[in-house]
Amino acid sequence: MPTKRKYATNADRQAAYRARCDTMTPSACLPTPTSIALYRRWAALTIQARGIMEGVAEEMVAYEKERSEAWQNSERGEFFHENVETLEEILDLLRDLTVIAHR
Repeated sequence: MPTKRKYATNADRQAAYRARCDTMTPSACLPTPTSIALYRRWAALTIQARGIMEGVAEEMVAYEKERSEAWQNSERGEFFHENVETLEEILDLLRDLTVIAHR
């Protein structure tokens, strides 16, 4: 047995919805994404960020290897190497974050 209709027409249903929205805060009538969709979005963005950062790290390592040993041992070279190590630590954290986002 079909359920009895609450509103006679779709226009009546929409009018009732708008009347309810007038009594609420504006954000209450906005559609909200599901938490699953948000986690998927965050996971995809994290993977994308990781890919970009891996490319940066590869370029920086290649750049460092192309420099002379004197440059690598200089203050500037050591500072550059510290930045490469920091970037690798960030990549490790992004890998961990990606694993968590996929659970």
